[in-house]
Amino acid sequence: MQIILKGFKMSYFKVLSLVGFVLMAGCAKDSNDGPTGTANHAPIIRSMTAYPAEISRSGNTEITAIVTDEEGDSLTYYWACRSGSFSDRTGGTARWVASSEAGTRYVSLTVSDGKATDADSVAISVTTVPQNTPPTRPYAPSPGVNRTVNGPTVELTWSCDDADGDSLVYDVYFGTDAQLESLIFVRRDLSTRQTTATDIVSGGRQYYYWKVVARDSRGAEVVGETWYFQTNL
Repeated sequence: MQIILKGFKMSYFKVLSLVGFVLMAGCAKDSNDGPTGTANHAPIIRSMTAYPAEISRSGNTEITAIVTDEEGDSLTYYWACRSGSFSDRTGGTARWVASSEAGTRYVSLTVSDGKATDADSVAISVTTVPQNTPPTRPYAPSPGVNRTVNGPTVELTWSCDDADGDSLVYDVYFGTDAQLESLIFVRRDLSTRQTTATDIVSGGRQYYYWKVVARDSRGAEVVGETWYFQTNL
């Protein structure tokens, strides 16, 4: 059987094959379309950062990934490494613990939106020499920022941590100048996270500024932000 289309002869079976091809192509396109009729875009890993990027054997580091998805799809994260282990891997952040062997290790991340994936990795140097992590920036001051205190003396306290467990000492700067250029007193090498300010001047409302510098036993130093409170004597 033959079918004539505008001067061309075509067998019946060839016509069926052509129609079937067109239908299959249309179905394939529909299956890749997103919910709004547009093609799905794979998620994109914009960056991966390890802090610290150099650790000692059996040490740990935190890896943070920034991932975007054009359609805003729910994403699944899969972290992996050929050695070491993960103490936590929730979403875009993972904490990786090195093994007892030194060398360069690669922690990889695969992100999926259920339809497409993206993958990347970050290099971490595991050394035989222990690396020092500086203490955290001093935080949680008391008195709180802009609090009003009443009394000729003020107890100053703060918090600070060290990831390596090193012993810490503190220098405390205190004064009426926000830039701390004129100091009423300085406490150096305090082993406790508190000191007492006794040079509070009476005579109405006055602002006092203070900051803490934390230093670990291996010399790493972190300068805290400037806090302030006011008196009403």
